[in-house]
Amino acid sequence: MPWEERSLMDVRLRFVQDVHRPGWSVAEVSRRYQVSRKTGYKWLERYGKAGPGGLVDRSHRPYSCPHATPAAVVEQILGLQRRYRWSARKVRWLLAQRVPIELVPTVATVHRILERHGRTGRRRRAHHRFHAGRPDTAFDQPNVIWTADFKGQFRECPGATLDAVGVVGAARHSTGADRAPHPEQNGRHERMHKTLKAETARPPRRTLAAQQRRFDWFRQRYNTERPHEALGQRLPARLYHASPRPCPTTLLPITYPGHYAVRRVSRNGGIRWGSRWVNVSHVLAELDVGFEEIDDGLWEVYFGPVWLGRLHETTCRIVDHLGRAARREGGNHKGKVLPIS
Repeated sequence: MPWEERSLMDVRLRFVQDVHRPGWSVAEVSRRYQVSRKTGYKWLERYGKAGPGGLVDRSHRPYSCPHATPAAVVEQILGLQRRYRWSARKVRWLLAQRVPIELVPTVATVHRILERHGRTGRRRRAHHRFHAGRPDTAFDQPNVIWTADFKGQFRECPGATLDAVGVVGAARHSTGADRAPHPEQNGRHERMHKTLKAETARPPRRTLAAQQRRFDWFRQRYNTERPHEALGQRLPARLYHASPRPCPTTLLPITYPGHYAVRRVSRNGGIRWGSRWVNVSHVLAELDVGFEEIDDGLWEVYFGPVWLGRLHETTCRIVDHLGRAARREGGNHKGKVLPIS
């Protein structure tokens, strides 16, 4: 004989029916269904008040909680998240500027409140990728290092000039020449791109003027209103200061030692080596580069103190330390040159 499947609602309804049959007491039916008399009377009471619907499982949430977040604070949390669309950590920072500190809940509580009201969204599953390791340059002062990237779908936004900023200590540039950029390659920069696109380009504005106004708004909020976790939840505008090294009005010419062979890069990004053409980079157009011979037909290539690569006279190509040459887009000398990465 096969097992008879019953739902919990069916069992409770049959319990009520059996109690109302002549000759059966609540105690006897409770023993038969293996429940306490207290539970049996509870089911009968709920059935008498609401019918079959009263037998549905109810929430076990307590009627009151002495340490629950006040309703007014919950409303402020939802209002701040609606206005700024930030995560729980930053919403908590905003809340701490507006209410007494004893009323500010933990980050986990703020997250649960946002999750309960459908404000968190679903996170995509993380994919483990290779990480290049901690950068060698310390990011402990403004203007120690700048990061740059080419975003083809955005026009350049006017910002501070070098006269106001001063001399930058170093620069990192990500072109995406070899593969699509990932946060692990230039984490600070790629993370900023995510916020920039979400706040300014989804959806994009109808005109360039409107898009520029949105960029200006974002720059103001990003630096003066949005706390940064890397800065200990402080605002960038409060920590920024110009470089102590002033930017010179004119740059000194680049000179090379006497044993260097010097060539000027043409506008098409190349030089003449003997009768052959050598691709360097269009970035160095109309600037001098130096060549130091280290072996027969083998030259180290420099732009000032910056090592660019190694020139092999047999191939007339400049390659990096892995033997990779700069790649060119297009079929002639006027194509776009992708620098060695």
